[in-house]
Amino acid sequence: MDGTGSRPLIALTAELEGEGHLQHAVPDDYAAAVWEAGGLPVVVPAPPSAAPGWVPGAPPAGAPPGDVPPGDALPGAAAGDLEAGTPAAEGDPNAGDLDGAAAAVAAWAHGLLLTGGCDVDPYLFGQHPHPRLGRVSPRRDAWEAALVRAALAAGTPILAICRGVQILNVACGGTLIQDLDAQVPGVIQHRQRAPHHHPSHEVRIRDGSLLHRTAGSRVIRVNSRHHQAVLEPGRGLVVSATAPDGVVEAVEGTGPGFVLGVQWHPENMAVAGDPVSRRLFRALVAAAGARTAGNER
Repeated sequence: MDGTGSRPLIALTAELEGEGHLQHAVPDDYAAAVWEAGGLPVVVPAPPSAAPGWVPGAPPAGAPPGDVPPGDALPGAAAGDLEAGTPAAEGDPNAGDLDGAAAAVAAWAHGLLLTGGCDVDPYLFGQHPHPRLGRVSPRRDAWEAALVRAALAAGTPILAICRGVQILNVACGGTLIQDLDAQVPGVIQHRQRAPHHHPSHEVRIRDGSLLHRTAGSRVIRVNSRHHQAVLEPGRGLVVSATAPDGVVEAVEGTGPGFVLGVQWHPENMAVAGDPVSRRLFRALVAAAGARTAGNER
């Protein structure tokens, strides 16, 4: 027994809000969904040393601001190799502290939930900022990339939501579409105006995938509140679901562990009682519980 009863510890990332007096914020639905699934949610704020971020190298001279169609790589651009953990400056004293702190979280947490929030810095995947790029947080990017590396190395189960699937992908060397409306012809509405928990469009799931086994269906309806999405999946990740317009809606790990990222917000739908959304959180907690049992043997 580790002091948490029968509930596995699920580490939740947080958004940095405000100016001057920053706050680490996590919408309650994330915690509620984890609790309902049988987990114990614990917030892991980005430490102050998690800045100025992780730099893969400048985009190529003359490269457009991410204005490439889905499926095409930006010519000459190197995607951000956050998996390798290249610090912003050689000998950066914060880099080791950050990776060490992330490794400590991956060691005591039984599962990791990467939550939604602001945009990911396009410099990390070899693109200039698109005019429609939203707010970015280098401190949060660096911390969550370190958490992804540590969790993957430790075999900690990961569920990544909205921004979470984007930083998961970038941390593994993948790229993103910076603005769907501007960059994807024929795109459907991905920033719904309906209530947060309302399912607004279909998602088509790859047969036999982890998401398929978890959801129990090949076609589901989901809510949608994003303007960025996965372009090229990173190393060790594969696309497991798409929207009707072809936009990537989910990626998952190719290895034996539980690594799943979804572009929608199942936490809102789970709290509203949606059975598929609740299965996602229960699958994370079940994988975390199995890891707990394995550690106690």
